[in-house]
Amino acid sequence: MDSRREERLQAHTVNLPPGYLPNPEQHLSNMRDGFHAIWTLKQLEDMQHATVLDIGCYDGWLDFLLILRGYILVGVEVVPELAEAARHYAERNFLPYEVHTGFFDELDIKSPFDVVMAYEVLEHVSFDEIPDYIARMERVAQKKVLISLPDQKHEENEQHLWTPTEELIKELWGDRKEFHLGYRTYEGTDIPPNFFISYMI
Repeated sequence: MDSRREERLQAHTVNLPPGYLPNPEQHLSNMRDGFHAIWTLKQLEDMQHATVLDIGCYDGWLDFLLILRGYILVGVEVVPELAEAARHYAERNFLPYEVHTGFFDELDIKSPFDVVMAYEVLEHVSFDEIPDYIARMERVAQKKVLISLPDQKHEENEQHLWTPTEELIKELWGDRKEFHLGYRTYEGTDIPPNFFISYMI
């Protein structure tokens, strides 16, 4: 692992309490997480039983909500403690779920998925690596790609390596089939707004 990857991993170190398990329903009360769940279900509503790869799945909370609605999920999470918590939750609740630990672009994930999603992930990737990262996502997506990015300057968050803007997003993805760019604010909170990107493969 190169030094930049090591720095990114260190920046995402988490301190989970002993025995930590995800609480999927609790995330729905958070305005950002709740909207991500609603938006995702809207994007998947015509894709019954779709297979979905979730890059940057955190502790798997959204994946577990989708599994209960009939979707087939596989997660990718760079933080080992979060990936392990997701595994424990799936085992304890008898849910069919696989989660890979590591950086998506370093893992050997070849199986095609109907949908590939990456929520609040790509801002953590160096801008010069973004085209290759997108290409890799699209190679394993058969039908649709879903992405969210924070509308936040990278100087305001040391974990972010570039600043998403509408102009850059359209430059990176605007020629995709059925490209759609949405925007969501979270009034009354200090949560940065989100860009929401969806397009067909």
